Amino acid sequence: MATPHRQPTTALVESLLQDGHSYAFFRVVEILLRDLGHDVEERALEKQAPKGLRFRVAPHLGFPAGDVVSVICESDEDKDDEDACYNVFVTFLGLHGTSSPLPSHFLETAAWSSTEEGVQTAFNDFFSDRLIWLFYLIWRKYRYYIRYSPDATDQFSGWMFSLIGIGSSDARQRGSVPWSRLLTYLGVIAARTRSAPMIAGVIAHAFGLKAVSIRELEMRTVMIPESQLCSGGIMNCTLGEDMSIGDRIADVSAKFTIVVRDLDFKRCRDFLPSGNDFERLRELVDFLLKDQMAYDIEMHLSERETPEFELGHIDRGRLGWTTFLGSSGQQGRTPIVLSART
Repeated sequence: MATPHRQPTTALVESLLQDGHSYAFFRVVEILLRDLGHDVEERALEKQAPKGLRFRVAPHLGFPAGDVVSVICESDEDKDDEDACYNVFVTFLGLHGTSSPLPSHFLETAAWSSTEEGVQTAFNDFFSDRLIWLFYLIWRKYRYYIRYSPDATDQFSGWMFSLIGIGSSDARQRGSVPWSRLLTYLGVIAARTRSAPMIAGVIAHAFGLKAVSIRELEMRTVMIPESQLCSGGIMNCTLGEDMSIGDRIADVSAKFTIVVRDLDFKRCRDFLPSGNDFERLRELVDFLLKDQMAYDIEMHLSERETPEFELGHIDRGRLGWTTFLGSSGQQGRTPIVLSART
């Protein structure tokens, strides 16, 4: 950001003031907006150029070597430089200069008045300033790589997130899911279907994992509701229709397992219930699933990543999570299985 007196303190701005003609117009605007302390994405939504930035058209009639002639920083000495303003002299979209559609005698008069104390060029620049700023907004509107802000906080990203129902920034801030990483998969997430390879790909991309797969149709035991239990001679006694023996039943239609392979020990700790990514993974899976199903998380350590068992150690002594017994050749072959949703 700029200092309170708006002095060009960065080497980039100093280079811009000295050799402004060597910079592209759009790059000049981006640099100056940041130096003035403005949020570029926020200012880009306004129809009028922000305070401290003014566009002017160079009045000379020579062949232009570029779209920017120079950048000059003006300040009011009586106001202690707080109203400093950058004047960007360009060679396009002007009522005078080489790009003007007006007759030559009018252009010559404007060029002559710029060397004197005439008001012709200043009057023309009153209109050019607004027109050039609108031209910049048009250029920036559909260039997502320019508008993108860290963590996808820009407005265009918000529009994209609306495709999957989280266009509001408040909705994205409530959870801890790395939403910015989902931009690549917005198309498939917005689709009606949720295939296992798609969910595995989204999880791998969101958390930077090497190998993620989904194992479907996992066996589980489901308790039968009391209203559906067999009660001899009273209810649920029709053989072949609603009669069942016992109070639980095996089911393979509503559970799957997320299998994560090639994990190092440090990354594995992040996905334990005490780690940073366990709840984030659960939130992401709950968001991706249209029908909430039971699932487990199965983690496989890479070779030579199995920690040595050590009693009392905060990381290598957690029973059922990070404790492995047996020979070194057998350690770690048994995966770590966590129940994420029952």
